[in-house]
Amino acid sequence: MSTRATSLFYALSGFVLFTALFVMKPSGAPEVAALQNEMKIEFAQAFRQTVGDQPYFSETRLVFEGVSEFYNEAAGASIALFEDRETDAELAYIFTATYHNLLSTLSSYLSGAPNSGLVQVVPAEPVPQVDLAVIEPAGDYSGAVSGAVLDTLPVNLEKPWVTIQDNSTGQLYCLAIYNGEVNKYLGPCKNDYH
Repeated sequence: MSTRATSLFYALSGFVLFTALFVMKPSGAPEVAALQNEMKIEFAQAFRQTVGDQPYFSETRLVFEGVSEFYNEAAGASIALFEDRETDAELAYIFTATYHNLLSTLSSYLSGAPNSGLVQVVPAEPVPQVDLAVIEPAGDYSGAVSGAVLDTLPVNLEKPWVTIQDNSTGQLYCLAIYNGEVNKYLGPCKNDYH
């Protein structure tokens, strides 16, 4: 079935291409030139009827802005990734280890010998470890989030809501956890939440 579809696709594509070449190539014979002009007029009319009378490129600006914004965000994220020297060392270690593992696998494949395992590359400087005190609350597991400003008293004793402040933006949020789901409202907690 796919060979029939492929041959049909190429046949139709060839027909469209030869028709376009016929219409675009100027002819010296008056009858052929009249047929070419008539085909151009019919094509223009069919295009207008298909597209309508709206502007053809109204969404082009939106597409261009979306693509431009994506590349700006990707460039910003890449610059932020490469600004940290610790990240550079980690990326260099990953690149070196991947390169050596690929080279070892490829050479064993080409030589026909069984692969003796992946090469373990030891970095020149050890990769720094993340301090777990930054991630986990220190000592008192009272539900406190590390680095967040909390109201310790619940707003409603039956359904405890807690106001926390976003560390990046300073925006206040009212949070509560029910059945493992985090419920969040913008702004500080109020007494009328039921």
